[in-house]
Amino acid sequence: MADCLDDLLAPELLAEHLDEFDQNITMGRAEFLRIAYPGPNGEVNTRDFGGWLRIELDGLYVNLNPEDEAMLTPEEAAALSEHPTGNLKEPVLSFPFSVGQLRNVLVFAASTGNDFPLKPEVFQEVVACKTVPRGIGQVGEPAGKQRGRPKGSHQRSRQDELRVLISRLQLKALDRYSATEIWAALLEAEKGKTAPLKGIVPGGIQWEKSDGTIGVFTRDNLSDRLRREKKRRDKES
Repeated sequence: MADCLDDLLAPELLAEHLDEFDQNITMGRAEFLRIAYPGPNGEVNTRDFGGWLRIELDGLYVNLNPEDEAMLTPEEAAALSEHPTGNLKEPVLSFPFSVGQLRNVLVFAASTGNDFPLKPEVFQEVVACKTVPRGIGQVGEPAGKQRGRPKGSHQRSRQDELRVLISRLQLKALDRYSATEIWAALLEAEKGKTAPLKGIVPGGIQWEKSDGTIGVFTRDNLSDRLRREKKRRDKES
């Protein structure tokens, strides 16, 4: 199934968007499913959300398959086992959850390079039904600085820029799931000073995060991302 670039550029809910809302507002499973981005078939895949989670009745859990894990290197298996508390038996996000808890998960997902695809506009609608946001017109825009956005334009973070850059390189690749090919393309992109890349260091490529700090994106991070994406696409095709 061919990817649509417009889908790749769709805005996602970011941790900084939640700062203007009451952190104690709570939501449940039904509201989470409403906020979540659906797959190509128009439905939210509860068995493989974001390529690394499954949505259960009481929360979101890391989606580990022992058979798949047995085929991985120790480094790859460790990447798939990332969890905010380190306890894979606990949900990454429990139902019900607060805005503050959701923000913490979004921070964690961004720091590990994992996708957590939620719709900012729908999140704002859900929160608006519970309370009035503190002086905010658009998600992530402080009071007094609201302004209309041209249709089709999005204010994106550096995390989004990294995701979109990888997606663009995949569209040009002979094998969009080849870590070797995409990594080589990322190295070339860094030489061209392509944002948000900031330099090559031992073990990876530096990139600027939305808070201005510098992270390191490794080949293992890329391999893990491509593996999750391929697995998700195979299930949906």
